[in-house]
Amino acid sequence: MSKKVTARCSSVLASSDDRCRNRTLPRSRYCWHHYPKLPLLLAVITSLITGIVLFPIQDTWRKIFPSDESRGIDSLQDQLDLRNQRLTTATIIVNLTVHSDAVPNTSYRLAHAQMDWFITINGRRDNFLVAVTNEYAVLPNSMDQREYRAQFQLHKNCSAYGKPVAQLANTEEISIAGWIPDGFKVLGGKVTVLVNGQDGPELPVAPQDVKGGTVWIRDVAPLRLWLTG
Repeated sequence: MSKKVTARCSSVLASSDDRCRNRTLPRSRYCWHHYPKLPLLLAVITSLITGIVLFPIQDTWRKIFPSDESRGIDSLQDQLDLRNQRLTTATIIVNLTVHSDAVPNTSYRLAHAQMDWFITINGRRDNFLVAVTNEYAVLPNSMDQREYRAQFQLHKNCSAYGKPVAQLANTEEISIAGWIPDGFKVLGGKVTVLVNGQDGPELPVAPQDVKGGTVWIRDVAPLRLWLTG
């Protein structure tokens, strides 16, 4: 039976010219005492520099210049977080182009207008008062067109306040009442949604004749898509 041979250090002792009797380190010709320390020290210093300096720099760089993949992940995480929240703040900016034969001028008017979102939950259709405004602007666009602009805000007395944001994904249509008089014709427009501090989609407003003092936003697919991912 062959005897196992223990590898000895290849270093030669300066005092006696004898070979070192210590066992070698794994995958090395030398024992720990005679192993070259400089490469090891350089490797340790390089690791420390990488961990202390380079990693924070890379992390900061990613935050300042995020990749498309990082933006996508952050956006998805924001949407998941939003769906788990309750509605506490909402800002809805409305811009409408309206036909008018009145003399063109710029005016700021007071009117209590409200925005209701019609939502179906478990087969039951209900409307939630989401936001209100007390003033709006009328800006001349041409001799027979006006730009109606208003910013609606969610208040604590609105029926939608405190409701789960996820319920908004069931919105079927949105109405704005008490703003533009009957007989006026809306030529088009857009509605920009901001919910709980997060920028939402832009909803188109289709051309329509104003009846009952109400303007309707029926294309809410971008809103539903935003909230369902």
